[in-house]
Amino acid sequence: MGKAIVSTALGAEGIEAVPDRDIFIADDPADFAASVSRLLEEPGLAQRMGRSARQLAVEKYAWSSAAATLERFCSDILEARRTR
Repeated sequence: MGKAIVSTALGAEGIEAVPDRDIFIADDPADFAASVSRLLEEPGLAQRMGRSARQLAVEKYAWSSAAATLERFCSDILEARRTR
């Protein structure tokens, strides 16, 4: 949805997001609140981070991306079997 994200490290685990570009990581309540406040006070930053997070989501986690990765994987397996 193109929104800036604040998460804990555990909540962002397994996502290839770059901290301070795609996402803010904050593990304690004060840091979490400060990150949210910063995004509310700096709408330009929130928009940039939101765009970056959306681009990451589309490139890495959209169905079309997952399908293309699976297709490459299957093609590689078939090619390896042909060359044996």
